[in-house]
Amino acid sequence: AKGLVVTKVDSNGPAAEKNIRPGDVIVEVSQAAVSTTADVVKKIREVKKAGRETVLLLLEGDSGMRFVVVRLPTG
Repeated sequence: AKGLVVTKVDSNGPAAEKNIRPGDVIVEVSQAAVSTTADVVKKIREVKKAGRETVLLLLEGDSGMRFVVVRLPTG
């Protein structure tokens, strides 16, 4: 899979709430392909700047491809 591998998840954070696990691959953020950490950060900043409180991720993991809506941290 092309994308960015998740290496760590805060067990109390919004990603953990959505069962995002180390080893999952972030393929898209807000329907745009990502391949670097900078790509992910840029897309999340764009989403926050637009005033949205959640972001749509396309992940690939052990169970295949899935879309996940993740709540963005405030602040």
